[in-house]
Amino acid sequence: MRFHILTLFPEMVMNGLLTSITGRAVKQNKIAIEATNIRDYTLDKHAKVDDYPYGGGAGMLMQAQPVYDAYQSVADRIPEDAKKRVVYVTPQGTPFTQQMAQDFAACDDLILLCGHYEGIDERVLEEVVTDYVSIGDYVLTGGELASMVIVDAVARLVPDVLNNDQSAETESFHGNLLEYPQYSRPEVWHDKKVPQVLLSGNQKKINEWRLEQSVIRTQERRPDLYAKYEELQDSVNKGIGFSGFTDPFRIQVVGTFVDPFGIQNHIDHLAYGHGKKPGDSDMMQQDSMEPMHGIRQGKEDFPGTHHDAHELIVGNKDKSTE
Repeated sequence: MRFHILTLFPEMVMNGLLTSITGRAVKQNKIAIEATNIRDYTLDKHAKVDDYPYGGGAGMLMQAQPVYDAYQSVADRIPEDAKKRVVYVTPQGTPFTQQMAQDFAACDDLILLCGHYEGIDERVLEEVVTDYVSIGDYVLTGGELASMVIVDAVARLVPDVLNNDQSAETESFHGNLLEYPQYSRPEVWHDKKVPQVLLSGNQKKINEWRLEQSVIRTQERRPDLYAKYEELQDSVNKGIGFSGFTDPFRIQVVGTFVDPFGIQNHIDHLAYGHGKKPGDSDMMQQDSMEPMHGIRQGKEDFPGTHHDAHELIVGNKDKSTE
């Protein structure tokens, strides 16, 4: 994936992004990041890129010409068949979310336009921008920091950027839950002990504890996210518990469903995974006329799965039909 940042301060952007995980990914050619100096494209002999806004008002406005020419210098190098988005970072934009980061990660090229002063001439924005994005309800001096936030969030979702493939799957916001508390050595620090369950070696109980803590933390710190989580649970509850099915009732869903940790939780009568193994419809069978239940992850628990979409399986299995 290629990131292109249009800015008046390319050194600021590159110094921040060519470190840590993103910097390592660039060195390993897993992503590419470049910063284009908008000032290099002005036609003004004094390298001026701003002017007073028509109608008056405080501050200066970035002019359309240098912004457009800088954009065109990048766009001309992008293949016509590449998936491209042009993001203008602005307080007036749609709030940036993890789902938006996932959408952007599906692109081949992501162009980020950084404003400065009082913004950018509206005419060039109308011509080149596909997405208006805000990282929060506050005002920054320019769009550089916001662009760096977006690049970092998107880059870590690009395949092979993270060393641990599961990291992006179990972090905060995956499944509308915040991440559970984490602990490292020593076991006791400032008279505070690591929760005993994490030392037990019982992965099932550890996963259950983590899910419980994620739910509690989300409810306390992000009630807005918790409401989405509850809504998802309710929608699942309304779709389960059917009787009389001789085969499971399958529903294809997109994205993470119900449980970000792939374990049984308080939602019963549910089987779900990243895919299904051929001929696995009789798995998860319970007593006669009882709902099938449990949560499974096809790619991990059933090698050889062939469907990338998440699958929700609900229904009953009547032994009399066998």
